[in-house]
Amino acid sequence: MTSDSSISPPKHTWWYRSFLAVMRPLVLPLINRHFGIRTERYKGEVPGPCMVMFNHVSDYDPFGVLQGFAHYTRYVASDALVRKRKMRILFGIVSDFIYRRKGENGDNVVRSVKATIDKGIHVCMSPEGGESINGTTAFIRPRTGSMIKEVGCGLVTFRMEGGYFMRPSWCRHRFKGPMFGKVVGTYSKEQLADMTAEEINDLIYRDLYVNSYEWQREHMIVYEGERRAERMEQVLYTCPKCHRINTIHSDCDDVYCDACGYRVKVNKYGFFEGEDLVYDNLYSWDVWQRDLMFSKLEEFKADPEKVILSDSGQVLKGLKDNYPYVIEEDVTISMSAARISIEGKVTHIDLPLSEIKGVTVVSREDIGITFGDTYYQIGSVIPRSGVKYKQLMAMLRGRPYL
Repeated sequence: MTSDSSISPPKHTWWYRSFLAVMRPLVLPLINRHFGIRTERYKGEVPGPCMVMFNHVSDYDPFGVLQGFAHYTRYVASDALVRKRKMRILFGIVSDFIYRRKGENGDNVVRSVKATIDKGIHVCMSPEGGESINGTTAFIRPRTGSMIKEVGCGLVTFRMEGGYFMRPSWCRHRFKGPMFGKVVGTYSKEQLADMTAEEINDLIYRDLYVNSYEWQREHMIVYEGERRAERMEQVLYTCPKCHRINTIHSDCDDVYCDACGYRVKVNKYGFFEGEDLVYDNLYSWDVWQRDLMFSKLEEFKADPEKVILSDSGQVLKGLKDNYPYVIEEDVTISMSAARISIEGKVTHIDLPLSEIKGVTVVSREDIGITFGDTYYQIGSVIPRSGVKYKQLMAMLRGRPYL
């Protein structure tokens, strides 16, 4: 099995176990105190080598899991983390990650997980496939349950709360406040063997689900910091008042529409305030705009070449030896029900949706598109929503889009 170059079996386990044994009591408490991480350490039995599933709410999730689940574990992570040489060296020292490339089907990850479990080592991952953009646990990747059954292992679910307000996925800076977490459930491979893949997915989703804004209404914890709304337009792209797309912008603590003038302010608890308030939180606003787009799906399909989404002033990138490089600095990306087009002075790329393997969000805001064996990454000079392309693709393919 390990001769297959697409598989990442455990390596240098002696080093990583020793490194963790030293760093956990000496450094981890300092890190968690600094970031306000208050996850409960699990002291119960672990049913053999397991997959540890956690809800992905912030960059600091691994520290919370490390504090709450003391056993040596390999993590599944995006290969975007190691595209810079210094980060590849750092991550290579601190942990033996299993890397997944955004947009790919994950066959190599499944084989690497199995090779790891077969060695009696736990594997930890977020089954959502990405960080929560609106504070609520996303749908579990459909293949998660079947992977667990294929690997033949136990399951541990670890739920975190509050971390979304520490460092929202759309924000570039951290707010000062606590993150909590604990093991919710442990399940043996024998228990899981009697369940279908769909039932396992439902179980994981139930254990990990949290709506951060509902949680915050109950606790009302202040997360201290400035520029509370900055870059929210990475998530919010439709005005709830005039229903126009791409008119939403942020300014310090405010979110506003430059078409109709709608404006709200984010308060110290993370909720919106304003005289003409439509929604008091980002999650409800996001659900509304997605449902609005979904309600127009038949209209989009009836005119498949009509442009639905478009952004100009974009930066087209490719990958070489896993490093992004700029192809053209000023392109326009547009999406219809039939295709994604990327146009510039020298770039003319036509990507039929039927041949696109995946559309995802990379490094918080870039759009990643996997087309055959080619990978494109589209960045932006100014904040804009990249996730809307991923959402529309999911809708057109009849998949969950929340």
